[in-house]
Amino acid sequence: MKEFLFIFLLVFGQNSLADTCAVNKNVKDYFLSIPSQMLVIFDDEKGPLVSKQAREAAIDTLDVKNDFMVLQGDTLISKYEIALFRSAEKKPVVLVTADGVSVQNVYAFSCFGDKWHYVSGSIFPKETLEVIADLYLSAGIMINGKYLNEKDLAMVSHTLVRYKLPRMGESIQAYASHPDILNWKEHVLYDFKPKIR
Repeated sequence: MKEFLFIFLLVFGQNSLADTCAVNKNVKDYFLSIPSQMLVIFDDEKGPLVSKQAREAAIDTLDVKNDFMVLQGDTLISKYEIALFRSAEKKPVVLVTADGVSVQNVYAFSCFGDKWHYVSGSIFPKETLEVIADLYLSAGIMINGKYLNEKDLAMVSHTLVRYKLPRMGESIQAYASHPDILNWKEHVLYDFKPKIR
C-alpha cells in the first residue's frame, strides 16, 4: 500500500508540475499558477494575497475569449491588468501592468521548462530620459507651457511612460504619464507589439 501511495504521489506530482505550461489554459489559469512570490498582489487590509482563493477573489473583470483580466478592489493598492500572449511554440507569456496613482509597475512572465520565468526586461522598453523627452516633444506634450528636457524629467518621482495592455489584439500602447497630465490616456506616445520568444 505504501508503494502504491508513493507511486501515485510521484506520478500526480509530475503531472501537475508538467501541466504548468500546458497550452490549453486561459489567462486566469496561468495567472493563478504564477507563484505569489513572483507576482505580489498587495491588498491594503489583507496584505499580500498569497492563496489562489484570495487572488481569484480579487478578479474584477475576466474576458476568457480575449485572454484578458483585471484585478481591482477598494483595498488593492494598484489596478492590475493582465493579458495573455503566446510564443511561436504556443507557450504562455503573461503580461501585467499594476497602476497606482503615481507609479506603474510592469511584469512579464514566460512559462517554459514547466515553470514561470521573469522576462520583463525583454518585453517592455526601457526608455532613457533623453528618449522620453524626445517622445514628449514629438507628441507635442508641454508641461506648464514648455517642453521638458532630461533634467526636468529627472526631477519627477512619477512614472513618465505608462503601458496599456490590449484587451483585443497584440499592440501595447505607451502613454505620457507626467504628474501634471490629468488624463494620461489622452496622450499616446507610440504602440508596439512585444517580442515574444
